[in-house]
This record gives sequence, C-alpha cells and structure tokens, in this order.
Amino acid sequence: MKAILRPFINKQVRAFNKHTEAVPVEITSDWVHKLRLILKRQRTAFHLMEWLSPDEINSKKLWKPYKDLHERSGSFRDLCVLEEFFIRKQESFPLSTPFILNYLNEQKEIHHHRVFEALKTFESPDKKALKKAYKSLDEHKKNKIVMELINQYSHEIISTVSRALITKYVSDETYHEIRRLLKMLYYTLRFIRKEDYKDRLLIHPKWCVPITEILGDWHDLVNVGLLLEQCVMEKGEYLTADIKAEFQTYHDELYLEKEHHLKAFHRGFENLITEIEEHL
Repeated sequence: MKAILRPFINKQVRAFNKHTEAVPVEITSDWVHKLRLILKRQRTAFHLMEWLSPDEINSKKLWKPYKDLHERSGSFRDLCVLEEFFIRKQESFPLSTPFILNYLNEQKEIHHHRVFEALKTFESPDKKALKKAYKSLDEHKKNKIVMELINQYSHEIISTVSRALITKYVSDETYHEIRRLLKMLYYTLRFIRKEDYKDRLLIHPKWCVPITEILGDWHDLVNVGLLLEQCVMEKGEYLTADIKAEFQTYHDELYLEKEHHLKAFHRGFENLITEIEEHL
C-alpha cells in the first residue's frame, strides 16, 4: 500500500502547490472547487493511512495544516452553489430572490476575504512527519494483496453507513457524516482502480456516484434552508409581507424536496448493497 499511497499523496501535494501558486484576484467558484477536490483526495489518503496503521498514524495531525483552508473554502463554495440555486429559482420567487441574492453577495465578500487569509497564513505540512507516516505503515500488511485491504476498508465503511440507517430517526448530522464517508470511499476506489488488481474490487467507483450525488443535492437544500433562516434573522425588519410569504413557500418546498432526496438516497443505497451482493 505504501507504494500506492506515497506517489498519490505526493501528486496531490504538487497539484496543491501548483494550484495555489497564482491565486486569482477574484476567487471563482470553479477555482475553489478544484482546490477542494485536491484537498479531499489528500484527506482521503490520510484517512486510509490511519486505517492501515491506527497505532502509528494520526490522520487529523497530517490533515491539520489543510483544515482551516478546507473549511473556509468550503463555506465560500457553498455560497457560490447557493447563488446558482437562487438564480435558477428567481422566476418562481421574483420578490424574495433579489433580496436573497443581495444578502448572498454580502456573505460571499466576507468569505472571499477569509479564503485569502487562509491562503496567506497557510503553512506547508512537515515533510518529516509525512515521511515518518509512510514508514509507520504496518509492515505485516505490506505483503497482503492490495485489493484485499481495500475491500476490507470498503466493507467497514458500508457497514458503518448501514448501521447508521437502521434507526427510526436519522439526523441531518448523520446524513452529513454518511455523505462524507461515501465520498471518501469513492475517492479511495477512484485512485485504487488504476492498479492491476482493480477487477477484484468489492465495490466499483461508479456504484457510489448516484447516491453521493443525491446526498450532494440534499446537502445543497439543507444549506438553502439555513441561509433563508439566517437571512430572515438578520434582515427580517426589511421584509415586506409579500416577501415573507415567498420565504414561507420556499421553506415548504424545501422540506418536500429534501424528503424526496432522502427517500431516493435510501433506494440508491439498497441498490448499492444489491450490486455488492451480486458481485460476490
């Protein structure tokens, strides 16, 4: 595994350095999206390293230099996605949309500045710590077939998600965690699939795509609801009765759409389990 993880992580480090060498004056949604993809791949590799050698490797420590930038860029990216959402909805909500977009622009300006600050204060991770982590990968696992390890890792993630879904009530926080785990699994399978053993994968990356996309759409709707609540709380005194009525309609539609996406996710996850069982 070390032979696979080391070049993958080094590749992400190079990609990060290249991407942040020339930061645009006006950070765009696309630029931040690419940055976050690099960071997510990096975090995925760190998490897998810790799973391989839990007594020696701490993924949180390896991830620490990137954490603040990841969180701040995530907040900015979410605002960009919300802006696109509300622009698409403006014909249905002509009174409230301009009000919301103006509020979004204010928030984007604040978070745009925060991303710049995170980039300025970013300190490169300790190369020695990373080299030490490579050396710490459990030696008894070095001769195991790569796919055997990855299939075991995949099984643990799917089992964790299954256990989380069997309760009567699943909180938004739990769905967020499930989304994070499934995306982490997807990124892991994506970079492993290039190996010679890819035909022995328990789960193919493409099986994860539909359900992660559904949860991604659900996540966007959750953020829409939070923004609406925040907007009303901060700017409520400026809202007319008609705008307030549109806000309420927004909330009603959001609830139904979120429920629809969650039901679709549950069906999709059941299909994933079926795919796995048929593949065994």
